[in-house]
Amino acid sequence: MRKITLCWALSSVLLVLTYSAMAQGIAQDLVLYYTFEGDSGDVSGAGRQGDLIGGAELKGNESSPAGGSGSAEFGGDPGNMVDCGGGGAVQQAKDYTLMCWVKPDDAARTQFSCGTPYDDEEAWDDPWVGHQIGVRGGKMATWLNLAAVDREYDSGAISAGEWTHTAFTFDGDIAKSYVNGEEVAANDDRDGETEFSGDPHFYIGERSGPALGEPYGGLIDEVAFFKRVLSQDEIKTVMGEGIALSVDPAGKMAASWGYIKTVR
Repeated sequence: MRKITLCWALSSVLLVLTYSAMAQGIAQDLVLYYTFEGDSGDVSGAGRQGDLIGGAELKGNESSPAGGSGSAEFGGDPGNMVDCGGGGAVQQAKDYTLMCWVKPDDAARTQFSCGTPYDDEEAWDDPWVGHQIGVRGGKMATWLNLAAVDREYDSGAISAGEWTHTAFTFDGDIAKSYVNGEEVAANDDRDGETEFSGDPHFYIGERSGPALGEPYGGLIDEVAFFKRVLSQDEIKTVMGEGIALSVDPAGKMAASWGYIKTVR
C-alpha cells in the first residue's frame, strides 16, 4: 500500500490573487481547506496533517471549476482515502458548514466524499455521531446523526463525469443542502443534539476509516469545513472564487503550505 503524507510548514511564498471583498472575509472559523494543488493540502492555517492512503492520489492536471491545477482521485475501493486526523475542531455537533467539489465516476451508487463519522471505530453499530456528504442515486447524499437519531437526505442532481459543488450546513435545528450554490433541501426534523465521543477523524473519500464502507470513486477538490453556518451567498462565493487566505505584512501567508513525502 502506497501512502503519501502531506506535511505542513510555514512558507514565505506570497500568492498574488484577486478576490472579492466577500471572499476575503469568508475564511473566518475555517477549520480545514484542502485544495490539492499539486504539492499542497490543508492551507487553512490549522496545521492539520492529512494522509493519502491506499490508491488515493493527487492529480495535478485535473482541476475543479473553482480554479487551481489539482484535485484528488479516489479509486472507489475501501481504504482509498485522506485521513485528516481528529480533534475537537472537526467534531462539531452543530453550527458548521461542510463542502467540496465532486466529479464521480458513477453517480448512482452510494459513496461519501467527506466528513466526520463516528461509530465504535471498528464496526457500523450504535452509537453513531457524525456528518458527511456524498453521492447516491444521482443526487447529493447527506448523513447526519445526533442524539442516536439517524437522518439521511438525498437532494439535488449530480451526474457522473461532471463537476458539481456540494455544501451542507447545520445550525442545530435546520439541515440545509446546496448543489451548485442552490438550496435543494432544508430539513428541521432533528430530535436533539449531542457532543462527539471518542476521537473520530475527518475523512475524504471514505465513509469511515476503521470501519471501511461506501468509498468514493472519482475526483474531489476544494474540501472545506467551517465552525459556523455560511450563508447561501457565501457558499456561492466559495464555489466561484475559492477561499481567500490572509497574508501578513511581511509577505508570509497566515496559513500552512505543504510538501509531499512518499513512503513505500
